[in-house]
Amino acid sequence: MQERVLIVMAHPRAESLSNALAERYAEAAVAAGAEVAWLRLAEMRFDPSLHAGHAGPQALEADLVEAQERLRWATQTVWVFPVWWGSFPAVLKGFFDRVLVPGFAFRYRAGGKIERLLGGRRARVIMTHDWPRWAYWLYLGAPAHRVIDRATLGFCGFDPVRITSFHEVIHSTPAARAAWLDAVTRAARQDLGGAPRSRLAALP
Repeated sequence: MQERVLIVMAHPRAESLSNALAERYAEAAVAAGAEVAWLRLAEMRFDPSLHAGHAGPQALEADLVEAQERLRWATQTVWVFPVWWGSFPAVLKGFFDRVLVPGFAFRYRAGGKIERLLGGRRARVIMTHDWPRWAYWLYLGAPAHRVIDRATLGFCGFDPVRITSFHEVIHSTPAARAAWLDAVTRAARQDLGGAPRSRLAALP
């Protein structure tokens, strides 16, 4: 079966490192024979606020309807974003709030059981940080990892969720960035080539 890869870009600037990493993943996916589609959140039109919580439905804008269709379509999703204030950019949090709603991403069953409606799909998360790796893990407790892995994608059924993170971007050299691009190529080949790997992988 041909892999179907959806890349969700959550950095607003096309010239960003995040975008370069996403483009490299896309190139490797195409080379592996996958079909690739994109969601560039900065170009989408939607209200990021869930105004009534989950008390009642909120009509989806056309871009969000398409996003849900793409999420159903994909066998592999790739989420690319910078870590700001220890977590996601606001546009990605708003995207999660509006798109991963009950009845689409999950459903509560009797006895408090959760039906994870997006099972059967895999995820790769690529995130960039200015924090040193040790400080992000030991001082902050790796908040972005925990939230996107267990509380968001894993909660909705994505399995596995594999995370690649690059640190100290603000001080990075051209050589370091070139190595990160190569690491993303390897990650894409692993994701789409069936090689054994751990569920949570943070590449250098």
